[in-house]
Amino acid sequence: MAWKFSGNVEFDLNAGRNAFRSDASLDDWESVDSETIMRRNSAIRSFTESVDSDFPPAPELPPSLNIDLHYPDEVMKRSETSETIIEVHLY
Repeated sequence: MAWKFSGNVEFDLNAGRNAFRSDASLDDWESVDSETIMRRNSAIRSFTESVDSDFPPAPELPPSLNIDLHYPDEVMKRSETSETIIEVHLY
């Protein structure tokens, strides 16, 4: 389900793409009004959600590629630090 901006705004086919473009530098964010920021965030969110909804769900991995099947849970949770190598550079 895509999130929609509830304002009374004319539909812009390129709003999502244009939201990622910015002519302003980072210093100009202080002078931007909140409505512009909300419109930009709304367009970015709608664009990314629509792209995500276009992709099919990820396929299941075959057993030969699923690393969780090869290692028991206890090995994955335990951390072994006896062989940790620490490099110290003196300048």
